[in-house]
Amino acid sequence: MTPYQIRSTLYMPATQNKLAGIINHPHKTHADAIVLCFEDALPINDIDKGIANLNHAFAHISPPSHRPYVFIRVRNINNFHYLLNHLHSDCLRHLAGMVIPKLTLANFKEWQTALSAPQNPFYYMVTLETEDYYQPKNIAKIFKKLRQSPLAPRILSVRLGGNDLLRGILMKRPKGKHTLYNTPLVGLFSQIIIQARLNGFEVSAPVFEYFAPSDPDTQAAFAQELQQDHIFGFWGKTAIHPSQCPAINQQFTVSAEDLALAQHIYQQVAQHGGLHGGVSNHNQSMIEPTTHYAWAKRILAMQSSHSE
Repeated sequence: MTPYQIRSTLYMPATQNKLAGIINHPHKTHADAIVLCFEDALPINDIDKGIANLNHAFAHISPPSHRPYVFIRVRNINNFHYLLNHLHSDCLRHLAGMVIPKLTLANFKEWQTALSAPQNPFYYMVTLETEDYYQPKNIAKIFKKLRQSPLAPRILSVRLGGNDLLRGILMKRPKGKHTLYNTPLVGLFSQIIIQARLNGFEVSAPVFEYFAPSDPDTQAAFAQELQQDHIFGFWGKTAIHPSQCPAINQQFTVSAEDLALAQHIYQQVAQHGGLHGGVSNHNQSMIEPTTHYAWAKRILAMQSSHSE
């Protein structure tokens, strides 16, 4: 798998009703991936109920090629081990991976040991959502650890817990025409995107927590935030309602214009046998292969991954 195969990631509690039907019929959600949550979306007393629900549902689902990728979001490291011991083999076999919550420098070593066990052949999406990351130095340190970890090839992407990050500064996402880019988190986003790219990781944008199709202000804010997510350099976005998934998928689909330009740059480099400088004009845009080649490779990787 690559991170580019997942544009929209729909979260739902592990106790969700009629789960097999939801997973087996992609048109019901239009999600590229579904995360079944044992953390914030589920009361602690319902963990065993969630396990029973998953064990029942996964006995009735289609092969992975005919449905969204399915991940489980664990509650903490003890819950991770508990789930591995109580979920049936049919369930574990069909999972794409796990979402790891609240990864920090303090718990990194413990998580790395647990996730590296040979019996855990999953992909992982790790979540940064604690107050540790208000400090830029901690952002740089965690991405360095991720890059140097033996888990690096199986870390599919990094996710951001927008609501948790706002909670630490006593804030809640504003309702109406505003987006997360109207909050102090915009500076944190910059640091995370920069460090992620320097260390070879993609970052998924935080959830937009309102889903009122009939409210024009909500819809306008959602559309605006999606555009800002894309421009900022995120890939994909968390969804909390199926109505959000089509718009997320459309926003994070490579445009015909970007694809044509990336192919042009790639061909220019191939024709000249490497990066040897030079500048050209393509559709009234200055193109410098030396500086734009990395962008072109990323665009082509996005297109290739999602067309498979």
